[in-house]
Amino acid sequence: MSESPKSSEERYHLLESVGEGANGTVYRALDRQTGETVAVKVINLEESNEPLEEIQTELTALIGVNHRFLVKYHNSFIKGSELNIVMEYMDCGSLGNLLQEVDGVGFDEATIAWIMKEMCEALSYLHDRRLLHRD
Repeated sequence: MSESPKSSEERYHLLESVGEGANGTVYRALDRQTGETVAVKVINLEESNEPLEEIQTELTALIGVNHRFLVKYHNSFIKGSELNIVMEYMDCGSLGNLLQEVDGVGFDEATIAWIMKEMCEALSYLHDRRLLHRD
């Protein structure tokens, strides 16, 4: 994990919740140092089923991930009992959001092929590095 907790807490201003998952809540946030919009995933460590050592190992692996189809990791810090993971913010939303927008109409075959190609390329990149995408 990087930066001192005090400087990290002050650096990021949470603006709004953009999604919830099994492991925590993701917020759109402002990086006060750069002016950039980022995503901050907040995980309550007291409610997490994973030991902190495993989480730290996963975060260390994220540092080296650099692929155009994968969200970039910026840094992380612990605030109280919460782990904050700062990542690139994707303002276009998730594939799930996109699927909801087409509302039963679906995608044409070319679009599906394009999406699958990008997903497979990203997964191949991770697997080549012996990493597993668990979301």
